[in-house]
Amino acid sequence: MNILMTQHTASFANCKKAIGNALIGIVCLLSLQAFAADETGVWRYTVRPGDNLITLGKKHLLNPDDWKEVQRLNHIKDPFFMPAGKVLKVPLGLVKQRPASAKVIFVSGLVQWQQSATNFEPLKIGQKLGAGANIVTKENSKVVIQFADETTAELASNSKMTLDSMS
Repeated sequence: MNILMTQHTASFANCKKAIGNALIGIVCLLSLQAFAADETGVWRYTVRPGDNLITLGKKHLLNPDDWKEVQRLNHIKDPFFMPAGKVLKVPLGLVKQRPASAKVIFVSGLVQWQQSATNFEPLKIGQKLGAGANIVTKENSKVVIQFADETTAELASNSKMTLDSMS
């Protein structure tokens, strides 16, 4: 009788553990969905040297005074100082024009790219690049990028380029 009780208790404990793991999995999935929903409709702006929220508002926002909302969303204390390289999240509803992307149409040799403060990664044909992307070509390399208006730019060996703003 004692052996039967132990097996039943172990089975119940395994069932509780499985239910607990399933609940944790569901919570993680819901968190990822919420995170993805928060990230849609957001323009990522990489701060350049000399940028501040007031000039950013005048240059990029429908209502220049909405810089205060950008300040709140990005937890910025001083609107006149932002470190270069910091990536701001700006709701697309506040932006004057929707940012366009560029497309890589040719790569030869070692060409790398970086979005904001991430690590450099190899650039591939067909890849989309947004404003703030940094592109570097190494020895005997080149890349051709096509913009939204169908114009192209070729970057030769040992060169660097930053896509500042695109529309």
